[in-house]
Amino acid sequence: MVAATKEVQGNKPVEVEKTVAYKISQRDELTEKTGHYWGIKEFTLKDSI
Repeated sequence: MVAATKEVQGNKPVEVEKTVAYKISQRDELTEKTGHYWGIKEFTLKDSI
């Protein structure tokens, strides 16, 4: 599956196709770097398993 997203290159928005796998890898990378996911810092359900 490929999703089209808009990114800005210079002053002009450009449509860029990104796969779901790419988006998941970006999410995981940012979560690892920042220590939280969309403002959530503690995963109580995940940690309870």
